[in-house]
Amino acid sequence: MLLALGCAVVAARAPCQEKPPPIVGTIVGEDGAPAAGVEVIARWRPRPELPASCGWTLDGLVAQAVARSDPRGRFRIATAARVPHLLTAHAGERMAAQVFPVLPGEVVRLKLEATFVFRGRVVDETGAAVGGADVRLELSDGSIYGRADAYAYPPQSCVVQSAADGSYALPFE
Repeated sequence: MLLALGCAVVAARAPCQEKPPPIVGTIVGEDGAPAAGVEVIARWRPRPELPASCGWTLDGLVAQAVARSDPRGRFRIATAARVPHLLTAHAGERMAAQVFPVLPGEVVRLKLEATFVFRGRVVDETGAAVGGADVRLELSDGSIYGRADAYAYPPQSCVVQSAADGSYALPFE
């Protein structure tokens, strides 16, 4: 009787330990044609959320997996956890809009578009241009996408320096 109960517990836990299915899909260009050789990125939080915390974890760790699309625009990303993933793709000056949440086993279609670029000019308090200033994007709290912001968006890593006339062009990652 005890042996049978032990087997039932092991059998019940086995599905939880199975490797999650991959995220698969296709990526197309602005013209709708398949896009080959595009870097597709999946990001996720590998640790459980804290209770009532909307995605926050103790360590704030964000993991990622990367794949490239084949000649027919198809991609397959192995996933390590059965949690929501943020998916995006980059190809030079083009980028696919970020999709969240994407669960392991889902089929996704991404479309490349021109990368959004923040442009501006850095000036001091007198209005004079400031060259060589570091410019970076930081997401503020209170966005309409609060759940996605808190759960899956890693901080922007792109930093640019303003030109001698104070101008800058910061691509959104």
